[in-house]
Amino acid sequence: MQKLIDRFLDGETHHFYQSEKMKQSTLVKKLCSENFEKEILNNKDITQCIIEVHKHDCPSCAFNGKVFNVFSRKLEKHGYLDKLQCFRLAIDN
Repeated sequence: MQKLIDRFLDGETHHFYQSEKMKQSTLVKKLCSENFEKEILNNKDITQCIIEVHKHDCPSCAFNGKVFNVFSRKLEKHGYLDKLQCFRLAIDN
């Protein structure tokens, strides 16, 4: 233990206070007030879609966002993502 402490104090060993946050792959496209009309209303390829409306500082929205990311990947896995696209829109927009 003493060797570990000495190496840490000498700068040979680094201490990590927090593990790196896991990046979650997603197929959800982001919407905002600038691209909503182009991506949804005027897009002839989209006949139906799912739009998740979220707030940045809401704990429930943070959890549901992860579930929505998994849902988008499941849609792709089963071949439905091209028929039912997933979008995310912040409530601030």
